[in-house]
Amino acid sequence: GVAKPSLAVFEHARAEASRAVGEALAPTDVLLVGDSLASDVRGAVAAGWQAVWLGGDAVVAPIGVTCVADCAALAGVL
Repeated sequence: GVAKPSLAVFEHARAEASRAVGEALAPTDVLLVGDSLASDVRGAVAAGWQAVWLGGDAVVAPIGVTCVADCAALAGVL
């Protein structure tokens, strides 16, 4: 098998989400909330997804990635 941040993991997840909602989702339709810069955020960005870095540091976050301190702060992003 493969693990994050392999693009195959993200492509498989998007395909499963597309199947669940009954329509093809574009990469930009998908939002990942993750706590790992290396495996979650960078993988999502490489797959063309939107990403929110939970507990992340905005100074080192990739361009376009939103950082939130905790789950309660997600409401302001979504």
